[in-house]
Amino acid sequence: MTFANDGAGSQQAGGMTAQTQGAPAAGWYQDPHDATGLRWWDGAAWSEHTTRPDAATAAASTMATFEQQPAKPKRGAKWFFSLVGTALVVFAIVIGKSVIGGGIGDFIAELGDGDERTLTAKADGWTSFDVLAGHGTIQLDPAWEDAYDLVDGDAVGAQMSADAGTTISVEGAWITETDADGNSNVLFVMTVPALPGGTTPKLEVEGFIGDTQVGEENTVTETAGPVVTGNGLHGYVAEFSYDLYGWSYTDAVGSIIEGKREVIVYASNGSDQLPTGIVEVETVLNSLVLND
Repeated sequence: MTFANDGAGSQQAGGMTAQTQGAPAAGWYQDPHDATGLRWWDGAAWSEHTTRPDAATAAASTMATFEQQPAKPKRGAKWFFSLVGTALVVFAIVIGKSVIGGGIGDFIAELGDGDERTLTAKADGWTSFDVLAGHGTIQLDPAWEDAYDLVDGDAVGAQMSADAGTTISVEGAWITETDADGNSNVLFVMTVPALPGGTTPKLEVEGFIGDTQVGEENTVTETAGPVVTGNGLHGYVAEFSYDLYGWSYTDAVGSIIEGKREVIVYASNGSDQLPTGIVEVETVLNSLVLND
């Protein structure tokens, strides 16, 4: 018997904490790195102490207790691949169906004078990161933890591209903040070098919110509106809330379209103790520079 891990928590050996609400009392449990042995759980984290299964009968009862513990769904990087990976693939279908006529010119014409909010967030001290195969750059906080491999960005990008019938790249994924319980905010940057048809940043963001929240309930757009960056690029940003397994979250997403190229920045909020991620989304979008 093994520890349950249904996306609600993460149990890891090697001194890493399990960070699961309602965790069981300290005791010997099956080692997640060696199914033939036991590892000591101190009530909050795996220790380095292991033993052979001499007390397997006693351990079995406490293992069963652990599996029955209710827990808030953990929204760290490993959780991200199963849920957000699905969401991004659905978003690829949105992009694939975006041949609706119009484009950025129509988008600007619909705004009216003074309707765009100028982004002012500055990426002071951040580092440059190439996007769009070197045809653009964004700025990233060097304190963020690279999560691209954890979410399998290559596989997600390949699936998105296949579903959309056009190239969609997951340029990167980063853990931007983590709360005391180990739940994380994760920021995705995605690009489309050649949109298949006319669309607008507003339509892309609304499509993202409406069509990617698979399995989520009570989705509400909290704030939304058109923006223009300090470099004169036009986009749209929004914050939206939803319920998942009885818990409430608020995410942020933004899109910039220039010609046929699009940059999407999505912040998934993994904790009600952390900000929504809108500051990070707007800062990255405002740092975007297109080279040609």
